[in-house]
Amino acid sequence: MENSGLLKKDVDVLGQKLDNVKNTLTQLTDLAENVGVKKLPKQEQEDVLRGIKEEMFKIEALPSQSERLSHLRQQLVEAGGQESHYIIGWEKLFCDISARYRDISRSLIEEQDKAVVEALWNEYIAQVKDFLGQELPEHYEDAVQNNNMCQVHETLLRTHKAELEQAGVYRNVYNLSDTFLETLNLLVNRHVEVKNRIKQWDSYKQYRLDFLKFLRDVDLELNKLTTQQVHITTLPGNIIALQDLSHKLTTGQQTLDTLNNFKSTLPVSAECAVLTQRLENVSASMQTWLTLLIRLSKQIKLYQEKCTLLQHKYDQLDKKVHAMKDGKKPHARTMKDIQELEVRQLSLTPLTL
Repeated sequence: MENSGLLKKDVDVLGQKLDNVKNTLTQLTDLAENVGVKKLPKQEQEDVLRGIKEEMFKIEALPSQSERLSHLRQQLVEAGGQESHYIIGWEKLFCDISARYRDISRSLIEEQDKAVVEALWNEYIAQVKDFLGQELPEHYEDAVQNNNMCQVHETLLRTHKAELEQAGVYRNVYNLSDTFLETLNLLVNRHVEVKNRIKQWDSYKQYRLDFLKFLRDVDLELNKLTTQQVHITTLPGNIIALQDLSHKLTTGQQTLDTLNNFKSTLPVSAECAVLTQRLENVSASMQTWLTLLIRLSKQIKLYQEKCTLLQHKYDQLDKKVHAMKDGKKPHARTMKDIQELEVRQLSLTPLTL
């Protein structure tokens, strides 16, 4: 079978398609294995922490409490924007900065006049409102950073308000309550929106991971079926296995449909288009191989039917030859039967496997 020219053109085309799919799914395998929690290298983590600590020393050297508070607040905001879950030791450092911020804030309220306190408050409120005026981040990394920033600003607002209340200046010095409540409500609403965006991304990434794993599993099964030697006795089983595998693509299509639904809320149109094309490529290659095996099966069946018919003719001729020896059949009729048998034998040549 393997040395013949039967369906050679189809086999060559199929081989090329399978190579293309294998290359594509190798990339999918790499991508699936790399999907997960990103971690910064240890040296890079240490560099980030060292940079924050060095900035803290500079802040402590500033001449006035108000400058320290302003710079420390900015340091908290910047530290909050770091991808904290990638950095070991980040949480402790952030808590240390927050504690120092509370100490300086309390000291400033006790030592400075009302105008300085109010100016610093209004400056920070303006900074928070600028942050809230930004568009809701579309991409996952930006949404995570924005979520951290929301948490930092919310913590700072509540901390600052608590210090002012403790010092008895929250309501007595100026009307902070309306400004605080308005800003905090906006911040809480933004925080909820950002968390929802992150949940959408987490859900999308999980579905994408499931889809990539599905394609990888299908590729392993398809590769197993297409690399084993095709034999007459195993051909029916191969066809059934391919048909069953083809039916499994429905599961992949359902996951892909779910991924496509995220296009209305997340910027994933381009990626979904790539994933769609990959599933179509796998389906096309699977169908090409299945079509080839079905055609091959039909050729084998036709070959076997003609062999059976030829054997029947041989048996009939054998009886005629014996009859001719007994003088029961004319020689001319027997020669005609032999010629007919030769023609039938020649008709099997194109079907030789």
